[in-house]
Amino acid sequence: MANSLHVPLAYLPKNLPQLQNEIANVFVEFGEMPPITEFEKKNNHEESLLKNFIMVNGESEEMQCWISFNECPEEISERAGYNYIAVIQTRRNVNFAGIVAYGLCKSAGYIVFNDSGFFDGQESYTAESLKTILKLKLIHK
Repeated sequence: MANSLHVPLAYLPKNLPQLQNEIANVFVEFGEMPPITEFEKKNNHEESLLKNFIMVNGESEEMQCWISFNECPEEISERAGYNYIAVIQTRRNVNFAGIVAYGLCKSAGYIVFNDSGFFDGQESYTAESLKTILKLKLIHK
């Protein structure tokens, strides 16, 4: 079973190139090589973020996660105006997935729900608190 992080979003990236740029920027912020971010496969050749899974692949086999974007009621997002949610899942390196979640939260979110309880077991993080946890974990890897 995959570990997952959920990020309520005020808006979605406009397209895959914008998402690629947002993710690449946060990996550089952590001193890591930007990953390859691409559609897993396009449904009906549509390039909609809402209709496709996004694969994020880093330098090694352990650095992999996928993102799905969905519409989301405010009861789930827990904040007015946050009508989308990004679900970041991995069966591999949770720190890698955490950097992706941090990037999405930093660009359009306000919180990361830590449904799997990894990192230090907290239920949620702000972008800044997740950045702090990830920097500590990456230093000690």
